[in-house]
Amino acid sequence: MKTMINSVLKSGALAIGLMSASSFASDSIQGTYKAVLRHEATGFYQYALFTLSTVQAGGGTLKISANVRIVYGDWDSNEFLTYDFSDVPMNILTRQISMRDPVNDVSFVGQLGDGEMKGDWYSSSVGRVGSFQALKNADPVPPANRQLVRSV
Repeated sequence: MKTMINSVLKSGALAIGLMSASSFASDSIQGTYKAVLRHEATGFYQYALFTLSTVQAGGGTLKISANVRIVYGDWDSNEFLTYDFSDVPMNILTRQISMRDPVNDVSFVGQLGDGEMKGDWYSSSVGRVGSFQALKNADPVPPANRQLVRSV
């Protein structure tokens, strides 16, 4: 069986464990994450849904793709923008994930933890827009003293 090396830093010493590709592709990565996107130059925030999908590409390789829905208004709003990312690289050692595609005007770069993603998001027209936090099994808390971007 193909395996990947998973390095974990424990108590100042580097411990190396082996993990099969199929167990790595389990529910620990794939699924829907609810997110809060912060607009740092303004006093606004937005809700978003990140859907990560994983498939075994063969040879022990895990392929990740993503769909991001940025919502205008509350979670149940029917006004949103959707972005597809067909290839989402993730560093298996650092768990850094990068959602970028030349056809999209936004990108997301962050860390994938246990049921959580957090990092920064960018626009092709203005550069860094702000930070984001996404949770797999809970609703993220909106930032205090910021205003929700409402639907039109």
